[in-house]
Amino acid sequence: MKKTILISGSPSRKVEKPALIIISIILSISFILSFIYLYFDDSAHQNAKDEAIKQYKEKLDENTNSIAFLEKQVKELSIKIKESEESNEIDLLESKLAEAKKQLKAVTTEVYPKAEFYDNDQIKYKRIVGESGKVTELHYFYDGKIHKEKISVKSEPYEEVVYYKNGNRKQYFMYEEDNIVNIITNYPNGQIESQGKKIQFNGKNDIFHGTWIWYNEDGTIREEKKFN
Repeated sequence: MKKTILISGSPSRKVEKPALIIISIILSISFILSFIYLYFDDSAHQNAKDEAIKQYKEKLDENTNSIAFLEKQVKELSIKIKESEESNEIDLLESKLAEAKKQLKAVTTEVYPKAEFYDNDQIKYKRIVGESGKVTELHYFYDGKIHKEKISVKSEPYEEVVYYKNGNRKQYFMYEEDNIVNIITNYPNGQIESQGKKIQFNGKNDIFHGTWIWYNEDGTIREEKKFN
């Protein structure tokens, strides 16, 4: 005699037990297939990402001797991240940016042992020793833009440039003999604000020397004065 099972809520309706088993198997298979599809879809994305990072690292490895190349990569990737609206693309770009910054820091540290970095791996300071006793010291803002450049020759100050965050020059110093320094200051828009010379005394109590000129932001002369 065949056994029958009543489905709850439907007293008059009978379903054979084998049919229930088949339905259960079909539902289980459907669930498993859905899981496998989602798993492999996510895995495919991760694999594609890993492969892209691998190729990118290989490309960077070929150019590790070029700090300029790595700096360019960091700049371009930062711009792309700001412009991108796709979360997957941003995720990939951020991974590439982290790798580029890592290699840039490693190469910079190797080339410039006294280099300093911010907590975001952005260069903060580096010292370049050149020929004939020339030493260039570079200071950077947190975002990587140049802040100050100072050049000395045989331990004597020679030239110094300070920049605004917008990239325009803020101050320029050209050191001469007898503690005389030629100074040019600029407005944020790049227009010259003042120019002249000073006699320095250990950075304190500097006195004006020769002719000084002060300008308005539009470039017109505001004042001109001669000092002894």
